[in-house]
Amino acid sequence: MSDDGEPSIFKDIDRTISKINAVIAVINDKSNIPRYFKMLNRQLYLISKIFENTETYIERANETTKTDLALTIKKWKYKAMDLYDLFVPEDCYSQQDKSIQVIKWFLDNLKGIVAKFPETTTSRNKEALAKAIKEVTQMESESFLNTDNLRRQTFTHFGSGPRSGHQNITTGNSNQYISVGGNQINGPGTQYIGTNFIA
Repeated sequence: MSDDGEPSIFKDIDRTISKINAVIAVINDKSNIPRYFKMLNRQLYLISKIFENTETYIERANETTKTDLALTIKKWKYKAMDLYDLFVPEDCYSQQDKSIQVIKWFLDNLKGIVAKFPETTTSRNKEALAKAIKEVTQMESESFLNTDNLRRQTFTHFGSGPRSGHQNITTGNSNQYISVGGNQINGPGTQYIGTNFIA
């Protein structure tokens, strides 16, 4: 760990590792955690380990290399804070898309560092990093498809035929636009029923 006299690059990487490990602890402490969060936690262990390897590499690197890495590592610190803020709230399970995106950012960033500075970590960790990127990319794709399908089922119906999904029903003073048959609103308001609106 860094002392007060060490360059800020070491302080930044220590703070990054500290935040990542805190997120790992938060996930481990939560009960009934969704499966994809457990998968993300595996990636966080790897990220933390490669950060530790990188810190060891920087300790023996020349000043040019330290300067080259300093800006990237400062970005790590701020992104780690964002990640921590995503996982701390009790409703963090609703932040699936954002949490996947932040972790993928770390993995992609580390891929670039490892490619430019091959000695920053071990061959085994490099292989694990490549596998982790594939897994998280797949999770990101599935998350997008699930979100898009839910949006379509919940809010959209085009063409003829029965409507599948849920229909938002409002009560009170508001306008309601329904493209197919369904329950009418209770209370004053304007209704447009029987017409499809295509944006």
